[in-house]
Amino acid sequence: MKSRKLLILISLILIAFSGYAHKKASWNIIVDTDGAADDFRMLQIILASPDFNLNAVCTSDGVLAPEQSAAKIKGMLNYYHHEGIPVAAGKALEIEFSHREFVNSLKWPGEASADFSHNALELYMQSLNLHSRKNVIIASGPLTNIAKLLRTYPEAIEKIDHILWYHNPEEPGMNYLRDKKSAEFVMKTFPEITYIHAGDSEITLNEEFLSFLKSLDNIYVNSLSEYLYQESLANHNYLGKYPVWDECLPMYLLFPEIFEENNTGFTPNSSDLLMNMLAVLHVNRPIEGVIWKKNSTEKSYLRDDVYSITDSLIQKFGYNEFQVLAMTSEFHGHLGLYSIMGAKMGLRAMQYFSVGLDELEVWSFAGKKPPLSCMHDGLQFSTGASLGFGTIHVVEDVEYSPKAKFVYGNRQILIELKPDMQAKFKQDIKNSIEKYGLLTDAYWDEIRRIGLNYWINLDKNDIFTIRVVE
Repeated sequence: MKSRKLLILISLILIAFSGYAHKKASWNIIVDTDGAADDFRMLQIILASPDFNLNAVCTSDGVLAPEQSAAKIKGMLNYYHHEGIPVAAGKALEIEFSHREFVNSLKWPGEASADFSHNALELYMQSLNLHSRKNVIIASGPLTNIAKLLRTYPEAIEKIDHILWYHNPEEPGMNYLRDKKSAEFVMKTFPEITYIHAGDSEITLNEEFLSFLKSLDNIYVNSLSEYLYQESLANHNYLGKYPVWDECLPMYLLFPEIFEENNTGFTPNSSDLLMNMLAVLHVNRPIEGVIWKKNSTEKSYLRDDVYSITDSLIQKFGYNEFQVLAMTSEFHGHLGLYSIMGAKMGLRAMQYFSVGLDELEVWSFAGKKPPLSCMHDGLQFSTGASLGFGTIHVVEDVEYSPKAKFVYGNRQILIELKPDMQAKFKQDIKNSIEKYGLLTDAYWDEIRRIGLNYWINLDKNDIFTIRVVE
């Protein structure tokens, strides 16, 4: 009965949840974390939500040493194919922490990576200058890095919208006590600090939450479940209760209405908090668009050949990718091979940087002659970099190829279809022309069949090469 009641409540939350997976992000954020167990859960919420452009992650010395958490986080981001989110380790405090060995033993998704910077200050300034909109700093550990930033670059204050910090002024915890000097400096220097904490009543990930979590299926939820059910964590006499702390920080930005203001900051309603956390983590669902409340996947709304693979498409790539490629094909006028590939390329670029719609500027090398130039339609629809916005450009006087440059602030990458895939595309089109003639009805039927095959079998994480442009 409890599970049924929870399912009904979650359904109501999802109906009311106005998020749109393929949308412009509401917030630019920089995360400053100490890598604790609740920080891991907080990061899953941030990465699952389309409302955040995550511009950087810096690590502070708290539960984990800065280098320990930076390696875990960078490995996790690579595993999720968010390679473009930079990570930097902050200053070590050279103070022991009693639970560090245990927390460091907990397994994060992916393999720990040393591909992170050791200069958090430099990454902060680079990220604050990345975007015309100001950043919100989500601080879930000591304020060591932020204090150093404000001391060294006082002008950074003008580039920060506000700071969210997990802290209860009446009952200061480790985030304050571990580096009091930095905390006091930031609290006196920065005018817009919002204190978030769980309040007097302990909030935990209860049985109903965990039960519903098991019914979901996406990369963030699956990693979260694996993390939670590690034997050493699940059996821990306190952390195994899964107390909810730092998860409150991004949830305050997403759902401020479920938080109550008091003289110590903002505290959440516990049941509303847990239900809305599940709503954010449930990323593979039909959700609201610009015109339609949802695009139906029911049989009566879809062509038979598309309907037959729809469930597989959503299970394999997620609802968002299904929706983007479906709408790309409608916009393009047919199931084109290069328009499908262009949409997958654009989605891969957004995934790489972990940004929302309309954030990337695109330079395409696909020329102006079909079928290769059809790639532009997929690029436009997937990224929002359109002719209307003036943010997509066709590079002239080059050897045309299925390649594009994507620019996010001061960060640039080149994405290109792998050579073997380029040969396959050309050969499939050549074979179709030889067999059915160019632009005949039979030709278009064959291109549609091949396009559906590409849609379901070509994984955007496998078919492209990515090179960072310095």
